[in-house]
Amino acid sequence: VATKNNVRVKMIGDRRRFPKDIIEGINRLERETCEATGLTFVIAVNYGGRDEIRRAAIALCDDVKEGKRDISESFSEATGSKCRMSLRKPKEAVALQRK
Repeated sequence: VATKNNVRVKMIGDRRRFPKDIIEGINRLERETCEATGLTFVIAVNYGGRDEIRRAAIALCDDVKEGKRDISESFSEATGSKCRMSLRKPKEAVALQRK
């Protein structure tokens, strides 16, 4: 239905508490609709702002450890936005969920 109506579907929150088949279904829906240009439908499940900040901090630390980001780089709102789960593409979000 989403693809037919040009709707992009995103899920934000911690997926790890869901059964594997549910996670796979959500990931598939996000992949299938990621190019949609109409409405974006965001589903917030098991989501909390504090947890998002925690996961963003972990992602930044991982980037520094892996040499993708210099520790001396200034932290800006744009930098923070790149790490927010709600703005990540499905593939990137899924990679973080596996850590």
